[in-house]
Amino acid sequence: MVSQFKPRPLLRSGTYTISDLVERYDTSLRTLRFYEQHGLVRPGRPRPNTRVYTRADVERLDFVFDCRLTGMSVRSIASLLELRHTLPEKEFGKVHAGELRKRLAELLEELEQLGAQKEALERGLGRLEEKLAG
Repeated sequence: MVSQFKPRPLLRSGTYTISDLVERYDTSLRTLRFYEQHGLVRPGRPRPNTRVYTRADVERLDFVFDCRLTGMSVRSIASLLELRHTLPEKEFGKVHAGELRKRLAELLEELEQLGAQKEALERGLGRLEEKLAG
């Protein structure tokens, strides 16, 4: 599976350490552990304090990081991951597209609200500066 949103280095081997993934995603150990705590990825644990990620884990994390780039919540991503393994690919694609449309609509609404806030700030700042100058 290729990232839909961000190019990433090609995978070179069959297993990866948490350090490999920190580099791949330009993220922190804490983020990867957080995703593990929330069930978004389940690496192998051959020894305490050791995580081994498979190619399938990395593909799953590619999906997680792509979703996070859109601002999707961890809860929404977890729901999508559950559906990803239970629905046929085409049906899952429709659900995923629906979630992306929903997120886009949320962002457009936020942009509208931010635009109104920006205008209010500019008006208020203009009035304040006039008052201070006079």
